Amino acid sequence: MKTFFWAVIFSCSLFSQESNDIHSLRKRIDTVQDQKIKVGLFTDLAWEYINQESDSAIYFSEAAKKLASSLSYPLGEAISLETKGLYYEIVKGNYEEASKLYFKAIKICDENELTYSSSIYHT
Repeated sequence: MKTFFWAVIFSCSLFSQESNDIHSLRKRIDTVQDQKIKVGLFTDLAWEYINQESDSAIYFSEAAKKLASSLSYPLGEAISLETKGLYYEIVKGNYEEASKLYFKAIKICDENELTYSSSIYHT
C-alpha cells in the first residue's frame, strides 16, 4: 500500500512540474523581446507538449517555424522542423512523416552551412 501511495504522489509531482514548465514557458514567450529567443521558447514549449503526447506540440513547432522563417533564421527553422518530426516519431509513431521533416531540416542546415545537421540524425 505504501508503494502505491508514493507512486501516486510521484506521478502527481511530475504532472505538476510539467504544468509549471509549460506555464513558465508561455509566460516567457509573452514577455521576451528577442525574437530568436522566442523561436527557441516555442520549440521548448513544443517539446513539453510532446512529453505530454499533446498535439499542441504541432501548433508551437509551426509557430517557431513561421517566426524563424520571417526572421531569416535558418537554425530556428531547422530546429522547429526537427521538433515537429519528433512529435510524429514519438507521439504518432509516424516514422515516414518524421523522416520527411528531418530531411527538410537537414537540407536547411546544408544550404546554410550549419553544423546542427549532425544533431538531427536520430537512431
